[in-house]
Amino acid sequence: VLIAGVIMTLGLTGIMMMLTQTAANSRAGSTTVSGSMLANQTIQEYSALGFEGLVPIPAGSDGGLYKDYDGRTFNRTVQVTSILTDAGWPGFRVDVSVQWRDSMGLTRRNSATTVVTRAPDAG
Repeated sequence: VLIAGVIMTLGLTGIMMMLTQTAANSRAGSTTVSGSMLANQTIQEYSALGFEGLVPIPAGSDGGLYKDYDGRTFNRTVQVTSILTDAGWPGFRVDVSVQWRDSMGLTRRNSATTVVTRAPDAG
């Protein structure tokens, strides 16, 4: 009985370690998804402004801090650059970067980019 108790204690300790690691991985995955969604949401917001609503924004401009429902802080930076497309149409390139610290204290980053152009005259 004593040996069975020791084996059961070791087994339960291993299960607890696996559950703890699973919870940590779940938090890290949730934070990564939140950072990715924030970058894509920011790209959609700038794209919705259209060509006429955009102006150049220098590199590294503060896009604001965002806190999610768990209190994790995400820092956005936005850059809007005036460009000419390959077809010669004027446009803007929108670059968004989102940074956050994970549960281990490491800085993580996710980026998204899109191009907003003015449609050519149909006439």
